[in-house]
Amino acid sequence: NPANDLVVSANNRPFSDENNEKSRFEVSLFATTNDRVERITALLDEKDQDVESARRIQKDVQSPSSLRLRDSINSHLKTLMPALPGEQSRIVDELAAWDGNFEAGSRGALIFSLFVYYLADDYYAAKFGDSIRKYLLSSQALNSFLLDDLSGSLTPELETSLRRALKKSAARAGDFSTWGDMHKLVLKHPLSRLPLAGDNYVFAREPASGSTLTVMKTAHRMTDEVHETRYGANARHISDLSDPDANYFVLLGGEDGFLGSENFLDQFSIWDKGATVQVPLNPEKVRSMFPHPLVLKPDK
Repeated sequence: NPANDLVVSANNRPFSDENNEKSRFEVSLFATTNDRVERITALLDEKDQDVESARRIQKDVQSPSSLRLRDSINSHLKTLMPALPGEQSRIVDELAAWDGNFEAGSRGALIFSLFVYYLADDYYAAKFGDSIRKYLLSSQALNSFLLDDLSGSLTPELETSLRRALKKSAARAGDFSTWGDMHKLVLKHPLSRLPLAGDNYVFAREPASGSTLTVMKTAHRMTDEVHETRYGANARHISDLSDPDANYFVLLGGEDGFLGSENFLDQFSIWDKGATVQVPLNPEKVRSMFPHPLVLKPDK
């Protein structure tokens, strides 16, 4: 019976006191930050919940730890500001203006991701060596490591990496307009791996919102190249337990895995719009919503 009447779980690092970060259990040196469970809890605390608010939560793409990391980066960049060239100053300004949301149309999310990639790539290559650097660039723990390393004073090593990250970000940022230009959701069949014919089995390649640490998860490795999401949310389910008919579902794709079936990708557009399919349980509601029954009879 928790004090705030909520139980929230999102593959988070376990802790004994949610208000005390020091109470967390160190189950791994590379455990994820608690962005998703933190964000879900904050959104549930805002107001009374209903089906529509649940839909909004499932599509939320803000990363609290990324905002904290942005603030830490900016606090150090301010000491470098007077001597920065114009294009690097614009990177600092775009970072400062970002709202922490990884929307496909966000310029700030793009700038943040480029800068963090270049910073981590340079700083951890010198600090840990190539193998740990590569691991961190694909790890959910990257924000935690950077927040710890940026929490102190500006060391010469960190200043060098910040300057290099600024220079590289300014050079690369002009190649993309938004986060979705670089971050893609791709739906494809295993046959897409075939040489020559594989492209025939790629069915969608769309700009994607979200990131590794957002509630609507679209996990990816840190990079400065166009990349595909590799793991994330692929189904949504909402049930209002006070109403047997208030059940809503959607899959990222369709219910049928057979190539050519009309149900192979029929839910992708519904998913993309943030809509759902209502599945009632009361027989009267079922009959009114689904007037065309399908009767399966055994072979004689």
